[in-house]
Amino acid sequence: MRILALDLATNTGYYNGEASPASIKFDKDTRMLSYWTWIKTMLYNEGGVLFDAVVMENAIGQRAQALEVFHMMKTLTHLSAALLEIPVFQYAPSTIKKVFTGNGHAKKDEVIKKCLDMGYDIPYRILKSGKNKGQTRYDDDAADAVAIYHTFLHHEGDK
Repeated sequence: MRILALDLATNTGYYNGEASPASIKFDKDTRMLSYWTWIKTMLYNEGGVLFDAVVMENAIGQRAQALEVFHMMKTLTHLSAALLEIPVFQYAPSTIKKVFTGNGHAKKDEVIKKCLDMGYDIPYRILKSGKNKGQTRYDDDAADAVAIYHTFLHHEGDK
């Protein structure tokens, strides 16, 4: 089964089970149009539909602006998937964390550590200034997409 896992946010993490996990940031001024274009190309090309399922976190309790962005992106994801007859699955953050790390209240660092322990090549950058200068900062959005992917496999993989 071909799965696209998404961690929707201003910086959207994604993982498909084949390529390395990654994230993409959409410019604030053109965010929704850019996301709409991106998600359509992720789900479909001239050869046909590329995925059998789309999986994402069902975010709750975030800051108002982040929640608004999430819901707009979620709507565009549902619309794109519906047009291609691709089912969309959603899981609560605590379910994703519990399935992936064994702890439903895991912190982002625990999700990243689990990804690294499993051999995933999570994107990172070296901080160039501030009190944490020189430290490695892993892309938690890409790591979350991996966790979402594995949660889908755990719940739906045998069906």
